[in-house]
Amino acid sequence: MDMKLVFQGAPVAVVSVELVECDDSACASGKPQQVGPQRIACDVTRCTSRAYGYSTYQKLIITFADRTRASNVFTKRAFYASYTITVTDTALQVEEDMLAAFGNFALVGGTQGNVFLPSVLLTIIVETLVAGAYLLISHQPRRVLLWVPVVNLITVPVVWLLVRSPVLTDSTGFKLLGAEVGAVLIEALLLRLFSRNALSLRHALTVSVLMNVMSFMAGYLLAFVGL
Repeated sequence: MDMKLVFQGAPVAVVSVELVECDDSACASGKPQQVGPQRIACDVTRCTSRAYGYSTYQKLIITFADRTRASNVFTKRAFYASYTITVTDTALQVEEDMLAAFGNFALVGGTQGNVFLPSVLLTIIVETLVAGAYLLISHQPRRVLLWVPVVNLITVPVVWLLVRSPVLTDSTGFKLLGAEVGAVLIEALLLRLFSRNALSLRHALTVSVLMNVMSFMAGYLLAFVGL
């Protein structure tokens, strides 16, 4: 989530923030967002949130230097969702901006789109290293390694487009899981096909699982440290 703060009066410093996850539209039984890579932070101009998945409904509580304000209950439709938070004297009004979500969805440019090319590069580096180690240890044909970057250039854009599409909604993380499982299967089949069956299906699936798990973990590690 990327949230822009708009003050109706003079801007007020943010002391703390809490994103409450709810299962009901009234947010009667909500709980704070979990810690770790899942976090939310705010300054006087914007708030950003990252999580493995979000509940159906959310509510924002921000403690400012003058008082604590709570928001209306809102939902999340886009993967990289953009919001406008209107800060009044006593409350917060949160509205999702789908036009901004389409801007974030762009492959190059936009608030979040500029991470696409680094993501491709990171994936190629990590998965090539993992595949090289596996092929060496398992005594498989090393020429298969030449096809790993080619396979990544095919699968990474597809996964990116699917997961980050503001059209395909997802508040539970199942879309991400489905995309990753699909990437594992497609990469295994492509490696076997491109290598002209030099790699058995068992080895192709094994190396594909290892590559995707390690690149996924590398991406979340960078997100955790704020890169």
